[in-house]
Amino acid sequence: MLGLADEYSKVMGGGISSDTGRQQALDILKAAYSKGQLSGAITVMRSDIAARKKAIIGKNRYLLQEYGEPQTGQAQPSSRSGQTGQAQNAPQIPAGATGKAKASDGLWHYHDAKGNDLGVAQ
Repeated sequence: MLGLADEYSKVMGGGISSDTGRQQALDILKAAYSKGQLSGAITVMRSDIAARKKAIIGKNRYLLQEYGEPQTGQAQPSSRSGQTGQAQNAPQIPAGATGKAKASDGLWHYHDAKGNDLGVAQ
């Protein structure tokens, strides 16, 4: 959890991690973990990170070309069991994906925070 807290602190701190930011992220995770709600806390953190990414990229055409369109439809955990319909047909975003970018093959690929290719986006 420390690694996640450190990365979250870096993103929310403009690229610089601080002890305070790291501790705040750990507090969010620990409080949720003790209540069995870790998945929800991580979803909130992912939303925060996606919002930060969108704010940084803005309408800059060069950043949009490099990092792709901002992710708006992150998979959200369902509060209803047995949900059917669109959720089953929705494209599966690989775990750890932070965005999409056009690769050398001309196709859009998912990538993680470190720029590692996670496969073709469908």
